Amino acid sequence: VIVGGVVLATAFGTHCESSYKPDDLLVLYTRTPFLIMAVCIVIAILVAFFTARRWRKTMPDVLESDENNRIQAPTSVTISYACMAGAYGAVMQIVFKGTGELVGAGAWDSPALWASAVAIVPLATTQMSYLNIGMQVCNAVQFFPSYNASLIVMMTITGMIYYEEYKGLQGWLGWGCFAGGIVLVVAGVLLLTLRNSTESPSKNQVVPVSLESRVGA
Repeated sequence: VIVGGVVLATAFGTHCESSYKPDDLLVLYTRTPFLIMAVCIVIAILVAFFTARRWRKTMPDVLESDENNRIQAPTSVTISYACMAGAYGAVMQIVFKGTGELVGAGAWDSPALWASAVAIVPLATTQMSYLNIGMQVCNAVQFFPSYNASLIVMMTITGMIYYEEYKGLQGWLGWGCFAGGIVLVVAGVLLLTLRNSTESPSKNQVVPVSLESRVGA
């Protein structure tokens, strides 16, 4: 299902390469569709953050089972960490590509170039932080597909909106197949994560307690 969704979204998405001047890249940040998307990303990150934080607050400092192992996070928390890592990764890719465009244009005197270069560091650091936490407290079979799908979907949507590639979609067929591909990816992730998961942690969902000192919401 996930592979089919990725193929469908890619096949009917735009495939054109565009070059932008430094001023054009700055203007794209002020367009209404991008601002709406930015607000949606912030809301998604906040919802995911507080979902994960609420779970951590309900758990003891050391989560142990009878075998002295640490109980893993439920599905909602797994998706939350995957969503946060994917969102920061998608935003970082936009900033990173914009930085590459500015470097390619030789805009060394542009403040946007240096601001973008600096912004990459906290974005990449935050993405890796949530990715590492997710690997430590979540079931790997559930977390990695969720993270990969989240990153692919968010990178596709953010890139399409920021670079206004949605204008190249051809009619209802293009829009319908692209949206259908995104829905299939999301549905595939949900099927995969819900297949062997439960909101009540069980003994077969454990990781070593020694990871506790490195984990926090």
